[in-house]
Amino acid sequence: MRLTSSRSLVQYWDGLRAGRLAPLRTEIEPADIATLLPVTFMLDCSRAAGFRFRLAGTSICEQLGRELRGVELAELIDPRDRRPIGILLESVVTKGGIAVVQLEATGNGERKIGFELVAMPVMHASRSVNRLLGSLTAIDKPVWLGTAPISPFRVAEMDIVSAARTRTAYQPPAIASESANDTPENSGTAGLRRFRVIEGGRSR
Repeated sequence: MRLTSSRSLVQYWDGLRAGRLAPLRTEIEPADIATLLPVTFMLDCSRAAGFRFRLAGTSICEQLGRELRGVELAELIDPRDRRPIGILLESVVTKGGIAVVQLEATGNGERKIGFELVAMPVMHASRSVNRLLGSLTAIDKPVWLGTAPISPFRVAEMDIVSAARTRTAYQPPAIASESANDTPENSGTAGLRRFRVIEGGRSR
């Protein structure tokens, strides 16, 4: 994961699940992740309806230029990449783990911009996974983002990470400080590295 916001939301989720496949929806307290809410989303999971936005943070909606509540995630993805994304998220729902996806879009005269998406399972009271908690964050934030339409996302890289149990306490980040300097390499989407699978820490 490249961005502080992604890592912080994963750390919060991992602390709540406490070794389980996923935390319960009722255990998630928005006030605890207040600084992350602008880039946070919640997807409803249904074989019939796909993965639909139940909630989407203000920053996500502003940058994409639309309200996302009720919108299927596939609508934001290039048709060529919808099936791989669907398979990835379905695996997270059924087997657990963290989906980590590097996305690319173009806008404002075909200029490229990278985004990072993470998604994690959340359980219903019945102990079945029926939602995904995640974040969608621009890796770079050009001044035109949110004022010009962008193309559907293409997938540059994706994987499922089996998260080890977080040992440090969750610390809410200051989203305003998020920048390309948070990336381990350069701020562009070229040369994206593969993600390591971290074994352990998941238990039903």
